[in-house]
Amino acid sequence: MLSVARENLASAENLLRSLELEPRWFTQPANPRTFQSRLLTSQPVPVAELASALSKVAFAFEIDSDFECFLFHAGLGIKTLQKDTSGEFVIRFGQLEEIRRLAAGNRGEYERLLRLASGQSWLDMIEPLRSGSMALEGLRSVG
Repeated sequence: MLSVARENLASAENLLRSLELEPRWFTQPANPRTFQSRLLTSQPVPVAELASALSKVAFAFEIDSDFECFLFHAGLGIKTLQKDTSGEFVIRFGQLEEIRRLAAGNRGEYERLLRLASGQSWLDMIEPLRSGSMALEGLRSVG
C-alpha cells in the first residue's frame, strides 16, 4: 500500500516507473487529499532503495517482501521489521534485553518500547489507509 499527496503524485509515478512498476492510482478514502496504489511484482526490486526514495514523496507506505517489511508514515519515519519464514515479525533477544534494561522495571515504559520495536505505531497509522479502494475494486466486479 502506498499513499501519496496530490502534489507528489508525479514524482512518485516517475520513481515507480523508473523501476518498471506500473501504479494504478485511486483516491484514498481515509484522506481525500491523497491517492493510493497497490503494487505487486514478481521481478526483483531493490526494496531498501525503493523505501528510501518513496519516503521523500509518499505520505505513508508499506513494502512487504519475503524477509522484511518497510513501514513509513510522514510523522514517524521509516521502520524496518525483520520477518521469519512464516511471515511473522521478529524481535530478537538482544532487542528484548535492551527494552528490559531501558524500561528499568517500569511496566508502562516496557510496553511503550515493545510497541516501538514491533512497529505498532506505524501499523496503527497505516491500518486506516490499507482498506482504501480495495472494497471499491471488489464492487466493480459484482454481477
